Amino acid sequence: MRRRGSPASAPSFASNLTSFLFCQNPSSVKLGRNVLCWCGSGKKYKRCHLDRESEMRPNPWEIAEKIRTEFSWKTCLHPQAGSHTCNGPSIRAHTIRRAADLARIARRGHVYYVAPDFQTLNRTGGKAEPRLVGINRASTFTGFCARHDSALFAPLETDEFRCTPEQAHRLLYRPVAHELYKKIAQQRSTAVFRDIDRGRDYADQVIVQQWCDHRSLGTDAAIRHLAELKAMLDEELARQQYEKMRALIIDLDRTPDVLCAGVTQPDFSFDGVLLQDLSDTIRPALSVGFNILATSTGGMVVFVWHSEMGGPARRLLDSLIRLPVQEIPHAAIRFAFENFENLYLRPEWWEGLGRQHRERLTERMMSIVPFPARLEDDGMRAIAWQVMGLYELHDGILRPLSSTLASV
Repeated sequence: MRRRGSPASAPSFASNLTSFLFCQNPSSVKLGRNVLCWCGSGKKYKRCHLDRESEMRPNPWEIAEKIRTEFSWKTCLHPQAGSHTCNGPSIRAHTIRRAADLARIARRGHVYYVAPDFQTLNRTGGKAEPRLVGINRASTFTGFCARHDSALFAPLETDEFRCTPEQAHRLLYRPVAHELYKKIAQQRSTAVFRDIDRGRDYADQVIVQQWCDHRSLGTDAAIRHLAELKAMLDEELARQQYEKMRALIIDLDRTPDVLCAGVTQPDFSFDGVLLQDLSDTIRPALSVGFNILATSTGGMVVFVWHSEMGGPARRLLDSLIRLPVQEIPHAAIRFAFENFENLYLRPEWWEGLGRQHRERLTERMMSIVPFPARLEDDGMRAIAWQVMGLYELHDGILRPLSSTLASV
């Protein structure tokens, strides 16, 4: 695969990169000023990496601010968005319901958020640390205008949650839009990361540029797969037909101490079986949505997916429901902390946990290396939720769960 921005008819690119990669003394290679830069930017060497090791290193706080700016871009991801249909600029749209969920666990209007941001990681030596955030800003992103956010998610915000097919559709749509927004922001920030090799020697420059290449490749694949899923959901939204939505619902006896809304591509089941190879960036990575939310009678954990992408999701959840029923909430917590950043915690619950529990949960959030046993029982019991019932949504019908999920 060609590197970014490099034309196919540029033989000097490959030869220059090879010379640089395998040369112990890069200064001995006389690279022409007007040839394409070895990094693959498509720029001439003299306007890219020539004498980059002599440049001033970028200020890390300025880098962090530039990244924050890229992750605050504004758009409306509604399929009918446009100057004639949107109502003003994008707003801070919640991915977790403010009144129905966040307010239920808040203390004086605040909840804990485990923030792996630059400032926190710099202060703690690379460890995530929870901080209190107000519920007006918690779980928000500038991905919808007010009109489309209100209309699109009214089934979740104004109706009692019963996991109807339409509500299941919105439970998946919202985190898919959020994740797509973040992946686009991640790709937009690539140029910022490519500049952090300024003032560093050649070896470090190569490491930075290769890391950016790998990051960009994975991000491109994620954007492509999420866009395909969103297009399917947009089509069903237009037709107002949601019979292809599938869900596993775990009914809880109390308001959850942890709230979550996200979408992920599961790679291993709860018993350590490989579900799909996420290192393959060509084959579509199949997704499952995950929500922990409050209800009028307690709470629910909801896994939701589209029937056309259901293989890994169904196998994942078959491994979940094979567990003893009293172990299922603890497995759900492992899944939440292992896969998602969009987690919000009841302050009294988090502060009441022992130090070991808090450390193990934050370690899960920071883990980046997948391994088969990561969802298996680790013996930790951080919650006291009881399962009141298990249900599945299939072909538009919500019914008590049988021994396994329906296969189509």
